[in-house]
Amino acid sequence: RQARELCYVDNIQKLEDLFPEYKNRLIGNEERILIPCYTRDKKLIGLTCRCINKDSIMYVNIKSIKDHTFVFCLDKV
Repeated sequence: RQARELCYVDNIQKLEDLFPEYKNRLIGNEERILIPCYTRDKKLIGLTCRCINKDSIMYVNIKSIKDHTFVFCLDKV
């Protein structure tokens, strides 16, 4: 579950393998750019999955730490 830079996935359904709690909740099979979000301790809070084409929901958030809010670049301050 650790990523450091922007990533790409050709099918959002593949993320269900990394985040089993999202099984059957990720709708569609479109490609996405993945934007990771980390805590100050460099732990992955989750991913924002940005749609590449305009035929789908623009952003999908996937959280790996449920009780933590998404604050981008928190690991940089």
